[in-house]
Amino acid sequence: MSQVKGRKMKRILYLITALSLILTSLLSCSASLTEAETLSAEERVSVERETVPEKRDPNGFSAGFSRVVINPKSSVGMAGYGNTEFRRSTIIEDDLTVSCTAVSDGENTALLFSLDVIGLSEQNCENIYRQIEKSLGIKSEYVILNATHCHSGPDVASSSDDSIANYLKIFYPAVLKAAKDAVADLDRCEMKIARTETHELNYVRRCFKADGSLIADCVINLSKEPVVRHETDADEQIQLLMFDRVNGKDILLMNWQCHVTAASGREKTVISPDYVGALREKMEKEADVHFAFHQGAGANIEPNSYIESEPDNRDYKNHGSKIADVALKALENMEAVSSGKVRAAKKTVSCAHDLDVSAYNLQEAQQITDLKNANNFDKAKTLCIQYGYNSPYHAAAVVSRSKRTSTATELDIS
Repeated sequence: MSQVKGRKMKRILYLITALSLILTSLLSCSASLTEAETLSAEERVSVERETVPEKRDPNGFSAGFSRVVINPKSSVGMAGYGNTEFRRSTIIEDDLTVSCTAVSDGENTALLFSLDVIGLSEQNCENIYRQIEKSLGIKSEYVILNATHCHSGPDVASSSDDSIANYLKIFYPAVLKAAKDAVADLDRCEMKIARTETHELNYVRRCFKADGSLIADCVINLSKEPVVRHETDADEQIQLLMFDRVNGKDILLMNWQCHVTAASGREKTVISPDYVGALREKMEKEADVHFAFHQGAGANIEPNSYIESEPDNRDYKNHGSKIADVALKALENMEAVSSGKVRAAKKTVSCAHDLDVSAYNLQEAQQITDLKNANNFDKAKTLCIQYGYNSPYHAAAVVSRSKRTSTATELDIS
């Protein structure tokens, strides 16, 4: 029985980590190394490698948790919605945060991050990996960086926006602090798992029209074209992993898959974690746990607030509350599983897609993408017309999908 439970645990952790990493890497924009993103010695948090916290039991399985607010201190360039126009934040409505869960078997320690950002560039990740290894001695293969894919936060992957360069001076130290505090919070624990499903809280945005043609990004209540059916059903599965701790508050990780765009009908310059923030708040209040949301493979899955509400009146907090109601009910049927070693391995995976990039000139697509990343949307749109692209985002998709492989980390704590 323990072997069966171990296999269940491995499958669930693989989904929470490997699939979410693949999604994050696909949705992130690759950014070149620039002075803006490279931390100076003064900007880095200089901490000597720390000793193992006294409360860690070298013979036991333990978990720790920390959360740090990552709000910008001033107006910043924002990410999301195809980056078809340059947006700057005007107000902070709800806190953006980075949550870190540390898991240790006494020998190896892994860090699972949930960050309220749209995605991370390769350089973002490398900076975080480097600081964590320097400070805590934890290598990159034991660090999982999961972006919630929030469309209402800073564009941390931007390589040309001065406001982001300043924001990263807050962001990187906050991520490192979350890691250090989570490790310091390690406490003996047991693991429990549960699965459930939402119903009609998300949908696949790819739809077929009556003539059989496909609408790649249909928003039902905004579309003027009649839609016959969605391309497929949305993945509605919720997976829950509980670290039931001896002394500290329990830690609950949740894996679900859906774009974080339920607040998109409101003013798009408001800083907010969207429905994830409301979900997190309700889970922590009613279940009395530390809670972290880990995004799944939701690239073409949207929140159903698009369908139920008017474009300018989407209730993202109510949407998060509805998801929480489903997850809270599942907590009544959690199943204990055995814990074992913390192990990690990197794999290169092939990412299939239906966009034939051979039909495009990659040099032209890269040119448009570079302009988009530099926030020069007017010129990027002009070249889109000249070269035959629908939008700068279309060109960026061609560039990203020309690279058919991605590196993912599999973390096994079964």
